[in-house]
Amino acid sequence: MFLFDTIGIELFTISGLQVAQQYELNNLYLVLFGVITATFGEAIRDILCDEIPLIFRREIYATVFCILCAVSYLGFEVLGFGLVLKTTLTCSIIILIRTLAVLNNWSIPVVAYDSE
Repeated sequence: MFLFDTIGIELFTISGLQVAQQYELNNLYLVLFGVITATFGEAIRDILCDEIPLIFRREIYATVFCILCAVSYLGFEVLGFGLVLKTTLTCSIIILIRTLAVLNNWSIPVVAYDSE
């Protein structure tokens, strides 16, 4: 399931970015649309599966992976790579980094709450 979740993150990000490209927006908006599409797509999937959405748990899922996916995709596009090659390279990078994050227990820092 981990691999399929990672692939879902990537494909949601890339599809949101590609739809936004049709409107000839600047790169910041392209990244933003990709991240929003992936975040809400994955949250809806988790809600339909009756689970707490992954974006509300302690993992660097939405903030880093989606942004990195969109930025690397756009970077490969600037370099002139074809659709299949830039998508494959982007997916490979995200799978590698997400695997390292899970194996090394990387997560977003949590602010400690002191009740005193």
